[in-house]
Amino acid sequence: MPGDKVYHLTLTSVAWVVEKIEDDLVTCSTLVKDTLELRRQKFAISSVQKIQDWSPSDIIQTRRNRY
Repeated sequence: MPGDKVYHLTLTSVAWVVEKIEDDLVTCSTLVKDTLELRRQKFAISSVQKIQDWSPSDIIQTRRNRY
């Protein structure tokens, strides 16, 4: 869906934001941190995977209150 964060399966260190989906292609954009350049790229739907949002249950509590 537009606005979702995804990554390309060959380069998982770059987060892309979905702009639109047409047929088998996903148009995504990312911001290059060093130059603040906006890059757009089209990927096949099968080559991207949604970045899972964290939920409170994902946090492992290691601190224990000792009152």
